[in-house]
Amino acid sequence: EKEEQGMNTTPFSNRTKSKRGRDKKPFVKTLTLRQEHYRAVTPMASEDSNGFERYQYPHVPLTFRERKRLSDTLFFLSKEIPDMTVPVASLLRTARDRNEWDLCVSELLTQIVVGLYCREGDHRLDGLQDYLLRLGVAC
Repeated sequence: EKEEQGMNTTPFSNRTKSKRGRDKKPFVKTLTLRQEHYRAVTPMASEDSNGFERYQYPHVPLTFRERKRLSDTLFFLSKEIPDMTVPVASLLRTARDRNEWDLCVSELLTQIVVGLYCREGDHRLDGLQDYLLRLGVAC
């Protein structure tokens, strides 16, 4: 539909159904990766409590428009989980005050997508894998 209007879309533009059966399109437009988006991930000297290596992820600069789109997507998805919108807004406000907005949004988006697509007891995150595969993300 969007391609007919001349807009560039990605596999993420495929419609997905929420648990309530409503269509939603959380990811619509493509983002052209620029040189400043590429970052090296650095292994940290210590391991976590489970013996896994820890990594340090550098800050990826986002424009105001990109941040706004992520916030809108986060609130759109959070409405699918009862009583989630107010806590999300509170966490984002605190994160913005602490200059941790990017980390907060990425973690909240992950938790909300898992909450929407993984059933209780889905410890392997099969629901998340199915969701990502439907979007065209290999995992």
